[in-house]
Amino acid sequence: MKSEKGRSIHQQALDAQEEGKFPEALKLEDEAMIVYQEEGDEAGFAEIQSMRTLTYRHLYDSTGFAGYLIKAKHEAEAGLDLAERSGNESAIAIPLVGVARILYDLGEYSQAAENFGRAVKILESHPEESHSRKSVIADFSVHMFVSQYRAGDKSALSAAEEALDELANTADASPYEKEVWLSGGHMKIAEAVNEADHNMAMDHMNLAKKIIDGDEKLKLRLEQWNKLMAKLKG
Repeated sequence: MKSEKGRSIHQQALDAQEEGKFPEALKLEDEAMIVYQEEGDEAGFAEIQSMRTLTYRHLYDSTGFAGYLIKAKHEAEAGLDLAERSGNESAIAIPLVGVARILYDLGEYSQAAENFGRAVKILESHPEESHSRKSVIADFSVHMFVSQYRAGDKSALSAAEEALDELANTADASPYEKEVWLSGGHMKIAEAVNEADHNMAMDHMNLAKKIIDGDEKLKLRLEQWNKLMAKLKG
């Protein structure tokens, strides 16, 4: 069963995370986890565990402290284990993405691509699930193709850009979700191609900045953009 109370607290945690209030987000994630357990929402329990992965990744990005990346890796693995134990295949997709993101951060691009790909296939085969939206699948596909590109498959770059275009044309995500995913996709591509084609990287960074400048709520994304731009220029 789905816990409406758990989902409400989950959203509060997401809002706190976007505002850069990471300690508050972690507290709300724990609160949501307890509610999910009490109300029998095993999928929600696994999803909030995966969100903890993202919060620790943000802490790593903002501080550079490697301990947070290690925490994120183990949180991701725990989230996947919980989802697999639930016996619900569709619940595995989001935790798989959590693991994939950490593998990408660690430079394990082939494994990251494999996990993103598994998540995409699961969502495509369970269209009735809330996460099985065209926008979500397109977003994960962008990350999958960028991972493949960084693993050595240069043909995956055009596929990543096509998936980003597909995401831009979807109508099943909120404006805020699309802004987060599109700006993140452009930044991911920019970072991946910078060494080979700096001009292309800057084009994608400019597209990301245009999206970010259009919504003052994208505070965390703006901070990430500034750090990445300094890295790419340096």
